[in-house]
Amino acid sequence: MLLSPIVKILPEAAAIALSPTPMIVVILILLFSGSPRRAGGAYVLGWVLSMLAVVFLLSSVGQAVRSLPKPPAPAWFWGMFLLLGLLLVAWAVVEMFRPSQKNEQAHLPSWAGVLNTIGPGKSFLLGLVMAGLSPKNLIMALGAVLAVQQAGVINPTYNISLLIFVFCASVLVALPPAYYLLAGKSAEQRLVTWKDWLLANSRAIILVISLMVGLKMIGNALSGLGW
Repeated sequence: MLLSPIVKILPEAAAIALSPTPMIVVILILLFSGSPRRAGGAYVLGWVLSMLAVVFLLSSVGQAVRSLPKPPAPAWFWGMFLLLGLLLVAWAVVEMFRPSQKNEQAHLPSWAGVLNTIGPGKSFLLGLVMAGLSPKNLIMALGAVLAVQQAGVINPTYNISLLIFVFCASVLVALPPAYYLLAGKSAEQRLVTWKDWLLANSRAIILVISLMVGLKMIGNALSGLGW
């Protein structure tokens, strides 16, 4: 049944999709690149291809490992997993109730200044790197692959589930270029508004992602411990 693995992978997909930095980067490309449509499209293409490569590479490795005889994970492993999840949730909760400083917001990375001269080729490479080399993306993709494998589904449901994961993890990154493609130059003011909102609210977004990931880790640990 397709619904079961999809429900299991949604938290990991949301944790990737809600990350503010990739969306801010693609908006800056659209605003400052000399060829915004081509550069924005190339960034999204690189992102999607990188996510596909990561997911199906992890899937191949995971299937090979699962075919080997192995003992179940020891209790200390799941205990460590549970502790990490609890720490992540505790940090997120403490940060949520910490008074924010005046005008506190995220700052653009130092390399963001080069985006005003970036073309389609470099945008494509940037999308590849930001999707495929992000530790958080790798961890979430691994979690999604394991969740689909544990659901016990077979092809074509297995591959369709992974494709849906990549789609859900990429949809928000693709939204600004799609909007710019439809609206053209008139989209720029809206894109600036989106960028400013993401910068102003990035702390809250990161806390929500941390809470989601921590709760998922706790659930996996409790399941592994048989509770």
